[in-house]
Amino acid sequence: MEYINRLIKKAALQGWLSQEKEILAEKIVQESRHASAMELLKRIMQQNVLSEDQIDQITAELEEESQLHVELPSRPTIFYIRDVMKSYRTPEGLFYALHEVSLQVYKGEILAILGFSGSGKSTLLSILGLLTTPDQGSRIYYNGILYESLRQEERDQLRKQKFGFIFQESHLLGHLSTLENVALPLRLQNCANAECVERARKMLLKFMNDTERQKTEAFFSKKPAQLSGGQKQRVAAARAMVHEPDVIFADEPTGSLDFDTGQNVMNIFVNTVREKRTTVVLVTHNPSQARHYCSRFMWMENGKLKNRLDSAMESTIRMVRQLSGKEFKK
Repeated sequence: MEYINRLIKKAALQGWLSQEKEILAEKIVQESRHASAMELLKRIMQQNVLSEDQIDQITAELEEESQLHVELPSRPTIFYIRDVMKSYRTPEGLFYALHEVSLQVYKGEILAILGFSGSGKSTLLSILGLLTTPDQGSRIYYNGILYESLRQEERDQLRKQKFGFIFQESHLLGHLSTLENVALPLRLQNCANAECVERARKMLLKFMNDTERQKTEAFFSKKPAQLSGGQKQRVAAARAMVHEPDVIFADEPTGSLDFDTGQNVMNIFVNTVREKRTTVVLVTHNPSQARHYCSRFMWMENGKLKNRLDSAMESTIRMVRQLSGKEFKK
């Protein structure tokens, strides 16, 4: 009975239980006091209180708590990831880009994943964003949905509706104007033309500076070839956010920019995602950027998650020292 109560508590924390469903869950437990946990879970599913995937995710969390003899943080997760593997066959044998990666991503946080080139950062981001498929046995839950249970069309819809992407290169379409590029994710969701344009205008304005706003229509009509590197990345960020995704995956979004331009792009981007309470998973090789903008970060090495730290300076110094083998003075 205690197990079921803990499961219901976690489901409520995730926001999966309406008031009616919570009352129904309590009623099922009260009426079935002598039933086994398995029987109670079956009735909870039959009454549509929780889905099978939601129960599977919480069960996995409870198993992890039992194994570690700790209680996981009481925060809603948007991703719960266990034992993610990604391997490739090479002439030299099997190469593991990711090896037993497990972590939680909390709703509304800005999480950084650091590491050297080839450490597996981008591979993990690609898998979470449904751009790459992990090896069998990997367990990835997005808000109570098990990736492995999704059909291809469901994966495509989830990616288009709930996720946004920013890469090191802007990947803007050269034949479209800045406004048309930003509106593209809305058009892919069959949004009405007038609504597409209005929402794209409002979002793009957030990423424009004062000089650009003085000539709004001229900036809206520019093609990517007419934009600077920083402008392209700001337009790409607006495009990633225009459909109000739950998660934005940012893979070295300022890696091709100089320091001042990169900082300007990140400041605007971070202020906007915090305003929208959007979850961000940021891949970067820059510890300073992670410390400045992210509430939590971790690093990867040889496809393995090496540690989890907060953004305090002491943690940053320790992380850089272990990554590079060098000592840094405070």
